[in-house]
Amino acid sequence: MSSSPSLIESPRPRFSPDEVRALLRAQFGIDGDLALLDSERDQNARVRSAGGQFTFKIVNAAEPPSAMAFQTALLRHVEAAAPDLPLPRVVPAADGADIAVAEGPTGERHALRLVTWLPGVPLAKVARTSQVLANVGRALARLDQALLSFGHPGAFREFDWHIGQTPRSRGRLEAVRDPARRALVAACLDRFDTFVVPALVHLRHSVIHNDANDWNLLVDEASGTVSGLIDIGDAVFAPTVAEVAVAAAYAMLGQPDPAAACLAVVGGYHSALPLTAAERAVLPHLIAARLAISVTISATRQATSDDPYLFVSEAPAWELLAWLASPAGQDLGAAIERACARPGAAFLPPRRDDADLAEARRRLLGKNLSLSYRTPLHMVEGHDVWLTAADGRRYLDCYNNVAHIGHCHPRVVEALAAQASRLNTNTRYLHENVLAYADRLRRTLPAGLDTFFFVNSGSEANDLALRLVRTATERQGIAVLDWAYHGHTQALIEISPYKYKRKGGPGRATFVTELPLPDMYRAPDDWRPFEHGARFAAEARRHLAEAAAPPAAFIAETIPSVGGQILLPEGYLAEVYAAVRAVGGLCIADEVQVGFGRVGTHMWAFEEHGVVPDIVTMGKPAGAGHPLGIVATTRAIADRFANGMEYFNTFGGNPVSCAVGLAVLDVLEEQRLLENARVQGDYLLERFRGLADRHAAIGDVRGRGLFFGLEVVRDRGTKAHDGATASAVVNEALALGVLMGTDGPFDNVVKLRPPMTCTRAHADLLVDVLDRAFSAAAR
Repeated sequence: MSSSPSLIESPRPRFSPDEVRALLRAQFGIDGDLALLDSERDQNARVRSAGGQFTFKIVNAAEPPSAMAFQTALLRHVEAAAPDLPLPRVVPAADGADIAVAEGPTGERHALRLVTWLPGVPLAKVARTSQVLANVGRALARLDQALLSFGHPGAFREFDWHIGQTPRSRGRLEAVRDPARRALVAACLDRFDTFVVPALVHLRHSVIHNDANDWNLLVDEASGTVSGLIDIGDAVFAPTVAEVAVAAAYAMLGQPDPAAACLAVVGGYHSALPLTAAERAVLPHLIAARLAISVTISATRQATSDDPYLFVSEAPAWELLAWLASPAGQDLGAAIERACARPGAAFLPPRRDDADLAEARRRLLGKNLSLSYRTPLHMVEGHDVWLTAADGRRYLDCYNNVAHIGHCHPRVVEALAAQASRLNTNTRYLHENVLAYADRLRRTLPAGLDTFFFVNSGSEANDLALRLVRTATERQGIAVLDWAYHGHTQALIEISPYKYKRKGGPGRATFVTELPLPDMYRAPDDWRPFEHGARFAAEARRHLAEAAAPPAAFIAETIPSVGGQILLPEGYLAEVYAAVRAVGGLCIADEVQVGFGRVGTHMWAFEEHGVVPDIVTMGKPAGAGHPLGIVATTRAIADRFANGMEYFNTFGGNPVSCAVGLAVLDVLEEQRLLENARVQGDYLLERFRGLADRHAAIGDVRGRGLFFGLEVVRDRGTKAHDGATASAVVNEALALGVLMGTDGPFDNVVKLRPPMTCTRAHADLLVDVLDRAFSAAAR
């Protein structure tokens, strides 16, 4: 998927104007006037037609197809995530495809792409005032903000214009014939090795435009704002700060006061997307690195090409490199710090290395607090579907369903900060937030579930639910599904087979009735699929009848998670609820993992089964990362619980938590995330079944909405569990940049729960990584 230096060395396409018109007509059904445009390695033309103005690109034959797919996905993502950003829009070919293909004179194949033409004047042709340059910085920061939630396999490529490939410039130094200039570049590369290379692990990384030169930036002359960001051919996954470094390098070229130009761009960028201390420290060296890449490539090409476009910025680049090496240039770093200074900035202690953290963890925390993965991850930042590790690498998070609407959603952060800055207290005082939140939740639930208790986690919610049913029924017994897990309190461990059956567990208590897990994949062979619900329900009734006493309640996750992402068969839940209620028991729906729209079709997973529980418990996704748990029940049950003993929870229902909960509900509704979960979930299920066709280790694919399990087996005939391969797949996926986990009694089910903001591009990346991970695990 990576592109080699041959891409830069490969000649540009050279179709005649008539041939370009013919391609445009045949592939896109457009006739119009053409004006050929300059390009480093492609052939571009401006098209004026009756249907509008467009840019037509004939791509260099050396460009890999993955790069074109990546660029198209990037444009589609920005169009969806930040539609006001002035990037071109993709115009489909006549057959509906985003990319067409043409054959060159020697049989080489060229991709063809048509995008909308953007108005404006190139920055190269307008006065570079500080306001214009600040607007450039702000526009790039907004683009990078939008791209923080974008990922694609094609973004991970190596080519000479990638700032991380700066050391390759040493291989081109001999092409710089002037000894003084050669020494200037060598010194620049030495500084890169000394100051940038060790810092790379501390820098944010993301997809960036990577080529904000003064011909790729269009400006509205009247307002001085950026009206167009064009040519994403160099977009790549790289240090995020490289974006502003590239833009600043071009803005400084030929300027009487390079520092002022740089500070205008940096200041504008920092105002919209604040730079970290580590990013600010390396910025001058990254600017010099971009120039070093440029002049060494230019020197190398002088021997093989006389195309003036390739050398347009060479002379001013040498001048700027010399300035950066001067005393004035060496003060640029301090000037950037002053420009970016923010009063009252929080002090962050120096980041400790992972070995030091692991040792401190062993010394300070309990030994039974586990870490994920063979090599633990040190996470430092989250945004939407991405988690960023201390080494700067980003991971697509398909595991942590707590970040229900994405990590650090700005609406949640804003709501939390605003309320925390005003008041946070307990529910012994009147406050609007807890009532507004309760009412919003009430409107999502079936009639009758209209009374609420607020706590701080799913475990607290389930623990309180046990108190409610035991008080209401004056019974102690609880019916549960085998391998269920409902929380970490002592009362919940006693009713969680996942805990009490394992090493260190207390064993099953006499008041617990354990119902067989209704796993359709492992149902007896002589059970016909349409019988599964009734057959498993009959087994449940038998176990209830054999219990020492009728239970106070039956509690179940609507999709048992630690049991292996088990989908309950149709009709099962209704029959078991009826059987429990027939003996005076109550029914608890544990929606801690699958609630708040994760199944896509409904807000609450139990709704798919046509049942109405007596109590619903909620947790993990409710606060999208903020501790929040809820118990919803009927007024009658709540009144039975009000037996004279006060119920009080210090933090449950506090104004900050309720503000967060309200923001989560707003985002789910406004971004139509239930519909997104349904659409992306259906797409992923189809893709996962395609994986199962290619990988015999996948015995079963199951899921609903954005909640999936891939069961891994040694043999599809015997269905023998294969936890070792499941673990290998998860760890290989980690190496490829995607987070997932395993679950089930034998840890052989790959568990996938991406945020509700998962897009088609994220889904494709997940499937691509799973495909590669299963292939690697099979070797």
